[in-house]
Amino acid sequence: MATGRGFEINSFAKALPQGGARANLFSVTIPTNVIPVVGHAKTTESIELVAKATTIPPSTIEPVEVPFYGRTFRLPGGRTFDDWETTITNDEDFLVRDFFEKWSNAINGHSTNVSSVSQSTANQRGDGGLRGGYTTDAIVTQYGKNGDKIREYKMIDAWPHTIGEITLDWAENGTIQEFAVTWAFSWWESVSTDQSGTFVSGNNNRTTHN
Repeated sequence: MATGRGFEINSFAKALPQGGARANLFSVTIPTNVIPVVGHAKTTESIELVAKATTIPPSTIEPVEVPFYGRTFRLPGGRTFDDWETTITNDEDFLVRDFFEKWSNAINGHSTNVSSVSQSTANQRGDGGLRGGYTTDAIVTQYGKNGDKIREYKMIDAWPHTIGEITLDWAENGTIQEFAVTWAFSWWESVSTDQSGTFVSGNNNRTTHN
């Protein structure tokens, strides 16, 4: 027999005073204008509308295992960042797909085997030209049920390392094409809102957990 608050539905409701965050209330923003070789504002707007699925990135500190007389102590080691994935709905103009293909080709040409992103292109980021000019800071925005932004996750120095296949099949009469993009990035940062709806962040290492 459960004791305490185990079966009290009111206790559960109090734990979710705002009704729970919804998995379908999000958007993905890729500031494509910082990649002058291939990007423009229309692509950024399109990605926000056709990025149909993604994830909020995990937070991982790898354990360091130290053996001691047959026992193993697990101590905190270095932080790692897994790949980030987005799923894109494809339209007949192939606008977004073409953007990712050109971005990838700018990083390393299919036939030339060289990069077409110059240091002068990198300097247009306004950050001193670090990281070669082929990255951007991708953002996942979580919305509340009233449409307000409640949290953002920013993937710093993101770039698409895999542009996924598009499946073609004569038997698929009612299916719209989609493809996955897998991203590498350096680290992520999170920002929440206070009770007034103003975005706030706190600590000095630029990653805020609230």
